[in-house]
Amino acid sequence: MQIEKNLPQFNNSKSLIVAAGDHDAKIYSVFNGIIKKLELFCIPNPCFTDREGFVMQKIKGKYLTSGAVYTPKKEYLRVKFLTGLRKDIKNILRRESEIKNIYLFAPEYIADPIIKSMPVQIQEKIKIMHSGNYALQHPFKLLNMIKEKEFDIIGESVPLKEEARKLLSK
Repeated sequence: MQIEKNLPQFNNSKSLIVAAGDHDAKIYSVFNGIIKKLELFCIPNPCFTDREGFVMQKIKGKYLTSGAVYTPKKEYLRVKFLTGLRKDIKNILRRESEIKNIYLFAPEYIADPIIKSMPVQIQEKIKIMHSGNYALQHPFKLLNMIKEKEFDIIGESVPLKEEARKLLSK
């Protein structure tokens, strides 16, 4: 899809935008004014129909501990999510080797494990990280956040609107 003219166009370098949530992520490629959705990665929550795995401990007529598998197994899901995301990003970088930067949008508690789960070559490409759950946001909102906060660090220019160009030329 064509990027709006007032947003960064990424003319100098091909980049990835990774918008991750708890169990899902969208991966976009941006270059020369075009943004493409490359991957949609999602880990479904497990669904249990009976009391399998229910644990209860009773001593002298009192319940001390109990637990159930009705609550999602957070650590299992996190490991599965990180492994799948790492695999998808590695496959994309193999297919499109000219990608220079990765912009990560993820909640704080999952962003650090995402970065640490990646190989060093990929960690070096992660330039800018935004904290928050932006997995369901439109890609133009993500581009606008890059433009507002950190685009001056990258050193690329953002095209001016025609009205602004006329005012500046006077």
